[in-house]
Amino acid sequence: MPNTVVEDGAEEAVGTMADAARLSEMFDATGHRGPYHIINTNLVLVNSPNRRRRTRGGDSFILSPLYCGGEATGWCKTKDFMDDGMTLSTAMATSGAAANPNTGVGGVGVTRSPLVSALMAFFNIRLGYWAGHPRVSAGSTPHSPNHFRPGLYDALGGYHENSPFIHLSDGGHFENLAIYELIRRRVRLIICCDGGADANFKFNDLANAINRAEVDFGARITFREQNALSSMTPSQPADFPRQSLVSERGFLVGDIRYRNGDEGTLILLKTTMIAGLPLAVQRYKATHSEFPDQSTADQFFDEGQFEAYRQLGYHIADCMAKDLDLNKLIADLEA
Repeated sequence: MPNTVVEDGAEEAVGTMADAARLSEMFDATGHRGPYHIINTNLVLVNSPNRRRRTRGGDSFILSPLYCGGEATGWCKTKDFMDDGMTLSTAMATSGAAANPNTGVGGVGVTRSPLVSALMAFFNIRLGYWAGHPRVSAGSTPHSPNHFRPGLYDALGGYHENSPFIHLSDGGHFENLAIYELIRRRVRLIICCDGGADANFKFNDLANAINRAEVDFGARITFREQNALSSMTPSQPADFPRQSLVSERGFLVGDIRYRNGDEGTLILLKTTMIAGLPLAVQRYKATHSEFPDQSTADQFFDEGQFEAYRQLGYHIADCMAKDLDLNKLIADLEA
């Protein structure tokens, strides 16, 4: 999208441009500069004939500027997917569609219950997105998705990879750290930010990602230090606020061994309190004891909350870059 100067009263026009920007326009084949975005979603497959997909409740389904699809459905060019109707805003909203029937973080949770899912579907309590199958050519579906078909109709057994309509939800319903598709591509350096609400430091999202990487791709992820996760678990008394704890560090380094023998590096950053944080972050912690693991049910951040998380992430990332000499690490990988 071209650079735009926003003048008084022009915000609405810019917002309209952002809403209408198609996903396929996010890549310039003539001279692309910048990251290539892979937007992760979960393809709901609770009625799949494939036992593994049915047990997991879904499969990884990507939305990217050049291709869309997944292992279960196959892939197609983004310009051909939904007649090039997928917008960037819709793709991002779908990737964060957390409340949805037949889904849950990592494929588990109360909304995987058939009864709960049926009630949610009946009352149309869903944030997910109905799309045409990647193998279905544009205009060949009999009608646009609606509440009854595939809505209620598919709730009776139509959530499978051969349905003309597919249902996409939050990518975290399959793998919440978003490293699955990077492992598929055998990326040499993965920097992963774990910002999930994990007040008890169970590292469920990490365990799920490691398991699926090994089961599906034969990739083994190991951390370089013994009992590495304990260094990111708060255990040391903090100077402020009183009776709170800080972690030794907010990041870890792991090694990836791919099935074909290639090697990679995984840097995991986690939202945890550490020493040396700015006073604004410490003050926010003093008045919000659950920080930085506040429930994601709160979707309305005020300025103080937003700044606390931003500064926490900035400080942890800055410590990581300095301690690991990130520039040298990248140069060594490129050599």
